[in-house]
Amino acid sequence: MTQTVHDKNGALGLVQIYTGPGKGKTTAALGLAIRAIGHGMRVVVIQFLKGKDRPGEVIFAEKFCPSLLRFHRFGTGEFIINRQATPEEVASAKEGMAAAAEIVASGGADILILDEISHAVNLNLVSAQEVNDLLAARRYPMEIILTGRDFPEEILEQANLISEIQEIKHPFGEGISARKGIEY
Repeated sequence: MTQTVHDKNGALGLVQIYTGPGKGKTTAALGLAIRAIGHGMRVVVIQFLKGKDRPGEVIFAEKFCPSLLRFHRFGTGEFIINRQATPEEVASAKEGMAAAAEIVASGGADILILDEISHAVNLNLVSAQEVNDLLAARRYPMEIILTGRDFPEEILEQANLISEIQEIKHPFGEGISARKGIEY
């Protein structure tokens, strides 16, 4: 069941999901983050299944707005395809959920982005129930953005907004690899 609460200033604490097979889910969430930062809001991005590399968005945050945009990256950076997750990968995802829970409990952000959270759920690194418990625990007017493909129905039911991004054409199909400054 979707929860919507207005505070005395009309602010909303909504849940948004950016999903689908197309490129741009994280990009859309980061665009929302930039808009919020322009209004002085604090944004925390918890990235699941990521390594310790520093993509452009992390470099940007550290250089230009470290007090308003913080990234926490959890994962080994290895793809989990056709194999069981390692204990280290499971522990890292649990660490990410614990970090998210701390942000929610402390009110440490106006917007919390859980990037690639659906993959963590679909790989059984965290449960859909853990995600729903986190959403239920949020303090208003905290907005929570979830990204990834193939969300379980029980998480989709919690959303106030769901945008599906479709792939029509992608340069990867032409043999063009991910490019610095564009895809990372």
